[in-house]
Amino acid sequence: MENLNTINLPVELNMTEKQLAQLALDYAPKNIPTAKTKGDDGYRYIHECVMSITKVRGNLEKRRKELKADALAFGRNLDGTVKGYRETLESLEAPWRKVKTDIDEAEARADAERVAAEQRRVEEIEQRIAEIKGMADGLLGVDAATIEKRRQLVQKIIINPDNFGDYVEAANLILDQVMKTLQEAHAERIAFETQQAEQAAKQAVLDAQQAKQEAAQAEQQRLMDAQQAEMDKAQRELDEKKAAQQATEDAAMRARLAEEQEARQEAERKEREIREELERKEQAEFLAAAAKEQEETKKATLAANKKHIAGFKRDALKCFEKGGLDAESAKTAVDLIGKNLIAHVSINY
Repeated sequence: MENLNTINLPVELNMTEKQLAQLALDYAPKNIPTAKTKGDDGYRYIHECVMSITKVRGNLEKRRKELKADALAFGRNLDGTVKGYRETLESLEAPWRKVKTDIDEAEARADAERVAAEQRRVEEIEQRIAEIKGMADGLLGVDAATIEKRRQLVQKIIINPDNFGDYVEAANLILDQVMKTLQEAHAERIAFETQQAEQAAKQAVLDAQQAKQEAAQAEQQRLMDAQQAEMDKAQRELDEKKAAQQATEDAAMRARLAEEQEARQEAERKEREIREELERKEQAEFLAAAAKEQEETKKATLAANKKHIAGFKRDALKCFEKGGLDAESAKTAVDLIGKNLIAHVSINY
């Protein structure tokens, strides 16, 4: 690195390369001590180093501004003088440059128009050639008459330098190829349509034969259908006659069964009435016997009760007589008690 005082300027700085190299050694990053807080000795040392470097840098910047002041003034004076010269030269140059520019632009426009015209001419020729080439496209499925019309149109095309320029040879080549393609396609289509016509004629004969055969079959079917209709009609009439006869027989059978059912129901009714009558008689006899037996039981019970009551009354009379009542008064008291005519007094038998 060369000395800072040997740069190509007539100036003297307050810093040399040697001094800068020494500062780089003194303040190398590896010399930074460890520090965590502002109270650390390492932090105070770091602060002092930063201030020292800042001071050196500030002095250098101050010296740079002092040395540059004259240069800035010289530059401003130079710029003002050159600006006046430049404006004069530009005013002298302007009319000359305008004439030159106008000529250059006119020639550029002429060149562009010639290029565009040539481009249009080429595109028109290429379009005419493409139209000729397109006459041979899309021939699949096209009939022979249409192909022949195309061939005649292509045959009328005239190719010369007036309408194809320097593309005459290419146009003639395409025209020959298209004519060849159309001729071959026309021949193939003629052969195909002839074959189709022959097949159509054969098919027409086959169709006529088929139609005749189908007509005969239809007539035969019609006769068979008519015969079947007669047979079906006769069968229906026979079925209807059988159905009517069966209906008559069924009606007679139902009537007979109804009579038998009615007779059976009448017999069952009479039998039920006789059985019910017998049951009523038996019930009446049973009830009469039961009533008689009940009556006899009742009489026997009454006789026994009377005898039992008489015994109780005799005992009561004896009790009253023992109590001092005479026989007649005792009998009256017993009768009154027995008829429940004395309140709060009863005899338990």
